[in-house]
Amino acid sequence: MREQGRGRIVTMGSSIGLTGAPGYGPYGAAKEGVRALTRTAAREWGEYGITVNCICPASVAHRMPVGDSDDERAAAFAEMYKEQALGRDGDPEADIAPVVAFLLSNASQYLTGQTLMVDGGGVIRA
Repeated sequence: MREQGRGRIVTMGSSIGLTGAPGYGPYGAAKEGVRALTRTAAREWGEYGITVNCICPASVAHRMPVGDSDDERAAAFAEMYKEQALGRDGDPEADIAPVVAFLLSNASQYLTGQTLMVDGGGVIRA
């Protein structure tokens, strides 16, 4: 990327890193580390035309292990959706992939060091 004078990097964080969730301390801490690395890389590599951004999806099609049974998992996700403006989990292909494609495209050439919450409105901040 340096030799080309341009490049795009997209990292994956998690809304759990920002909001916290019981039982997910190590996971949330690791994902916040990804966001810190994203910001640092954006500053270090920007001069080479390389952009680095992070997306933080919320739950994506029930892929996060929650609880010990399907009933517990369903109850945990139902509770989580109460906090989301769109009230549903994300679809990897329909909801997440298009955001990644945008960040990898030239349309995002002036966007770097940022976190995009792709979470159905689960984390809404000013």
